[in-house]
Amino acid sequence: MKRGLIKAKGIFLLIFILLTGVSLSSQELSNKEIRAKMDQAQAFFNEKDYDSAIQILTEILENNPERLDQAVNLMDRILEIRNLYNEKYRELITELYDNENPGKALELIEELEQLEKIPEGEYPVELRNARIAAEFVYNKIALRDMMDEAKSLLDQKDYAGALKLYQTGFNLGRQTYLTANETIVSAIDKSAVPRAINQIYSEALAIVKDEAGLTDQISRFNVSLDTLPAESVAASLSGILEKMEELSARRKEFFDQSSIVDQSLNRIISIDDRAPERFFLDFSKILLFGWTDSDTFEGIISTTDLFWEDLFSSLAGAIDRKLAGTYGDASLAYGNNDLRNAGTSFSHTLTYAVASIRVYNLLYSRITIGPDFSRDLYSSDLIEKYYGSLVDARIYARVTDTFGTMISLRESFVNYSLTGNRSIDDLYNMRRTILSDLPRIDEEETLWATIGSSLNWLAPYNALPEKSEAVYNNVNRELGSLRNEMKGINLSILTRLTDREYSRIETALSGYEKAFSENENLVEGVRDADVIAYTGNSEILSTFPDRALPGLTALRENLDVLLGETESVLETFKSEEILQDEGGKIAEFIDKTERIIPRITALGDDTDNLENRARDNIFRADGFENQGTKQLSEVRTIVNSTRATKESFDRARESLKDANNSFYQSFSLKENLALRKSVDSDLASLQQALIDGENRLVVADVRNFINLGKQSYIDRQYSRARVYMERAQNRWLTTNSEDHPEIQYWMALIDIALKFDQGRTISPTEPLYDEMTQFLNLAFSNFNKGVNLLAGNKRDEAIEAFGQALSNLENVEIYMPRNEDASLLRLRIAQIIDPQQFRASFAERVDSAWKKLQSNSSTSQSEGYGELIDLSRLEPNYPGLQNKIAVAEYDILKTRRRPPDPAKLAESERYYKLALEIVESAQRSSYYLAEQYLDLAISANPENSLAISLKDRIQVDTGGSSTLVLPTALENRFREAQVLYEQGNFFEARFIVNELKKDSRARNYPPLLKLEERLASKGY
Repeated sequence: MKRGLIKAKGIFLLIFILLTGVSLSSQELSNKEIRAKMDQAQAFFNEKDYDSAIQILTEILENNPERLDQAVNLMDRILEIRNLYNEKYRELITELYDNENPGKALELIEELEQLEKIPEGEYPVELRNARIAAEFVYNKIALRDMMDEAKSLLDQKDYAGALKLYQTGFNLGRQTYLTANETIVSAIDKSAVPRAINQIYSEALAIVKDEAGLTDQISRFNVSLDTLPAESVAASLSGILEKMEELSARRKEFFDQSSIVDQSLNRIISIDDRAPERFFLDFSKILLFGWTDSDTFEGIISTTDLFWEDLFSSLAGAIDRKLAGTYGDASLAYGNNDLRNAGTSFSHTLTYAVASIRVYNLLYSRITIGPDFSRDLYSSDLIEKYYGSLVDARIYARVTDTFGTMISLRESFVNYSLTGNRSIDDLYNMRRTILSDLPRIDEEETLWATIGSSLNWLAPYNALPEKSEAVYNNVNRELGSLRNEMKGINLSILTRLTDREYSRIETALSGYEKAFSENENLVEGVRDADVIAYTGNSEILSTFPDRALPGLTALRENLDVLLGETESVLETFKSEEILQDEGGKIAEFIDKTERIIPRITALGDDTDNLENRARDNIFRADGFENQGTKQLSEVRTIVNSTRATKESFDRARESLKDANNSFYQSFSLKENLALRKSVDSDLASLQQALIDGENRLVVADVRNFINLGKQSYIDRQYSRARVYMERAQNRWLTTNSEDHPEIQYWMALIDIALKFDQGRTISPTEPLYDEMTQFLNLAFSNFNKGVNLLAGNKRDEAIEAFGQALSNLENVEIYMPRNEDASLLRLRIAQIIDPQQFRASFAERVDSAWKKLQSNSSTSQSEGYGELIDLSRLEPNYPGLQNKIAVAEYDILKTRRRPPDPAKLAESERYYKLALEIVESAQRSSYYLAEQYLDLAISANPENSLAISLKDRIQVDTGGSSTLVLPTALENRFREAQVLYEQGNFFEARFIVNELKKDSRARNYPPLLKLEERLASKGY
């Protein structure tokens, strides 16, 4: 405005100069030049370049004053315009600052700009500032009105109209921006912002116009959802999603371009935050993004966002409705136990859920979340509006998987059918299956618990899902219901298992008890067919601890397993899952099964004890076996020796018996038939070898003892004879099982002699030997004293001494009335005291003794014989006395044999020759007959030395026939008889003895014969 005033003043000065005639130039112009100058001045005037016009007019007036009229006329016109300019300028000041009417001010500014051309770079500062101020206020008001109108168009979804309206707003402040001063120009690229804005607008307009086909496509898709097969949804949706993604990509592109506006604005602000050039950028930013303080979406970018959101919302809504519908159908079918249709519907639900998730995943290309989880308004709005629905879709997708699991579990119910006779394995397999399935419910419930607790995480975003809670509650309700059903099935299976399981445990335990009994019998003793067949003894019991041991070991392991299984079963049946045992059957099963456990434990202890016993028996049996083997080896060494003596044979015999006992002990602890056969063979062969080897010594020893006994008998030393014959008998039985006939012959004679000689002597072995000997000695002493006194004519004293002798003899005769010394001494005393009387009574004494011999009483016969012997010692030549003694010995007492008559001698000789003929013919098989002949020869003539010698020879050649040891089986039977005898079971013992006597191998077994004698003494 100041510049305009200055120009006016210049015109007035020019006029003044002209009027005063002041010469500014001395050069005159020609008319032609003046006309040219005037035309030029008029041209400048027409171009509103008034300063150039005035300059030319001044030049004309200086050189040609006569042209004043023409110049002044044009000057006046210029002056009028200048006056009008000043007047408009003053009005501008008033409207702009006083009336605050930016619209009128802008009109006045435009009028002022129309009144005069402003040269480049000379725009008046005052006018520029006024224009800037007026334009800003005016443009701001215009922009607000434009934004409001565009908002109305957006509300009507006239996105193209809104974009076009926004586009017109880019003229606001553009001129000022484009005429930026050099400082601003150097900081920014003025053309970049308009170019970016035009491109953004073009892209946005193309989206809402060119993509209209997408709207139709989505509409058609939405309509087709009711008829479109679920399996075709994904393919049909893919093209739409690609285009929607493409729109998001294009939005990102022009959203990125919008950064040019921010960058340019920030640069201008950094130079001068009041620079008028920034207003265009401020307005452009608002046109692109809307007002910063607005709570609604507006601007070009939001227009495309709203258009995109319309498409998105339509698409998502249609799919969500279909999703909710199929889920409802699926839930209804599942609730009606229509599992087939439920499975199909849930499959479709998953299809629509996946489609919905795919649609909602489009949001991720439009939502911006900062590192600190900050988000812009658009992102927050999308999250608030749609993220809950995305969660719903994900819940629907997840719930279909859960219901798929539940359908699968329900479909498996058919496998849990308890109809028919299901085996225990089937029942346990069913239980294992259902228990393995129950954790699937746990997993699902855990998952849904996590989902439930996480649903509230969207609360700060105001994006709570609308349908998830209902779905969550429904799926948890169905999971709980299914869990209860499956627990009920499990309870039914367990109930059914009670009978089966108890029966199985009881059957197994009974089987193990039977197995224990069988193994116990093997240890205690059983009848083994092979052993019985070998031994021929049906009563023999055989022990087999070695057979029992593996069975006992396995049994112990089986019992441990059974105990573990039983305890496991009890734990299973006591678990929380069976607390609803309404029928009490499981409680009954638990009670019964708990009572089985002590049986299992007790049987296990018994098995341990029996196993230890079996091991001990095996160990001990092996020890006895080794000991017996060693003892047999010792016997074998002796019998194979050529220098064996009686002592070594005695040792071998004891070793053989010890070996037999060792193997008996071994076989009583552990049967070993192969070893038994081997041992029996060894015992038999070694026994025979031992008897045969020792028999040569035995025959010689027996002959010697017989000869000594015979001589003692002849010498009337009957006790000594008896001792020799007993030695002969014992030595003979060393290798022979039957009595020696010759020994028996002499033993009979000696026993008769001893019988009638019994009591006539005092044996040192008598209990009263010392006392009786003392009385006898006193009697003999008194007798001798009496004899001496009588010889000294001291008859009375002699009679007294004889009386004392008789008194002592009475002490002896009380206990030994037949004592030879006492009887003889009494006779001598009687003979000395009264010889005549004694002689007179001698015949009576002989007759009395002879009468006693004639009686049938052996006692009387013994007394009569003793009396004759005593009398013969006093009067050996008494007539007929010796004859009576001979008759007594030969015919009555038979303590002596009459000398054989010639017929007996001839008979003895004949039998001897028969035997000799057999021996000389070397017919060993007939040796037994030869022995019989020789026995007859010796019986006819006991003094037949040739017969005796030949028999000794045969006995040496044939060997012994005694039984030292029994075969192992017979030894078992014999010992059984011994035990029975000791227990007082005499009848049973006698039965076994009779049984053994039938066996030639045991018939002559000395211990058996002794047992037979003992039984006979008991009356059996």
